[in-house]
Amino acid sequence: MKKKIISGIILILVIAISVFAITSYTTGEGDRASVSDVTEEVDTNTELNVNKIEVDRSKSKFEFEGFAVGKSHVATFDDWNGFLIFDENNKLIGGEGIINPSSVNTGIDRLNTHLKSDDFFDIAQFPEITFKTISIEGNNVKGLLTFRGVTKEVSFPAIITENGISAEFFLDTTPFTFKYTAVNKEVRIKFDLIV
Repeated sequence: MKKKIISGIILILVIAISVFAITSYTTGEGDRASVSDVTEEVDTNTELNVNKIEVDRSKSKFEFEGFAVGKSHVATFDDWNGFLIFDENNKLIGGEGIINPSSVNTGIDRLNTHLKSDDFFDIAQFPEITFKTISIEGNNVKGLLTFRGVTKEVSFPAIITENGISAEFFLDTTPFTFKYTAVNKEVRIKFDLIV
């Protein structure tokens, strides 16, 4: 009888731990970016009559959130810049950005060091993360993301305003060949870019 009770308790604990582990990896509800291979040469150059304006870092922000078992961490980069591109009618038609991944800032030194290693950003081999738009159609942004030396076509929903762009979505990092497996492959990206 005692063995059955102990076995039952162990079974309940195993199920509870399994459910906790699965749900703690869950990133939550929200928009997902579409990530696909670049199948043809795309032109990220914009029209001739454009205004390329640097993003105002004092008014803008960029953050990401990573998820592991039972926890998540929100982080940013201290060194990044970007440009928004407007046509002659001041309509947003493109943008580009560059991030220095060695400037990752989680507020936790040990975690920063781990993120810079070849498990994640591998800053020694890949010192830049870049994004250049291919198109902005309605509220959908499509562009080329180069991350860890891999370039993929990424599209995501965004809110376009007269002086900027904002977005929040989940990005599957699987195509960018992270080595570390004890985290969810999806990260939440959130930004507000204002000129």
